[in-house]
Amino acid sequence: MDKSVRAILVEAYESGYEIKVEQDELLISGQSENVAVIDRIREHKPAIIYMYNNIPMDSIERNYLSRLRKGHDFLGTVMQRLKKDPDNQKLKSFFLKQLMHWDLLEAELRRIYPEYRDCPVNGCTPDAYITCTVCK
Repeated sequence: MDKSVRAILVEAYESGYEIKVEQDELLISGQSENVAVIDRIREHKPAIIYMYNNIPMDSIERNYLSRLRKGHDFLGTVMQRLKKDPDNQKLKSFFLKQLMHWDLLEAELRRIYPEYRDCPVNGCTPDAYITCTVCK
């Protein structure tokens, strides 16, 4: 993986641009004052298309998806306990702290791998206590 291309994708994401790949074309949407990143995207078009078509799923699974799935299940368990004991302030604080941690981890996944666009828990259910940015 070319780290400079990864840096360009991260910069584009943080600048508010969304990049999609359709066959051999890059589709860039969004508005930002950082128009210089568009030139860098065009300059590295073949490498970006390659990255979008060859997402490093082993790394994403190991570093993010497995943790997000476990966290999602754990948050559901804690929420069930909160339903039984809604006045438990300590448990509420713990739940909110873990919820924030989960959200930050998903945000990090989206920031570092902006080409990954799937749900990290294989589809958030409508009754879930937490939903990812894809399913919202």
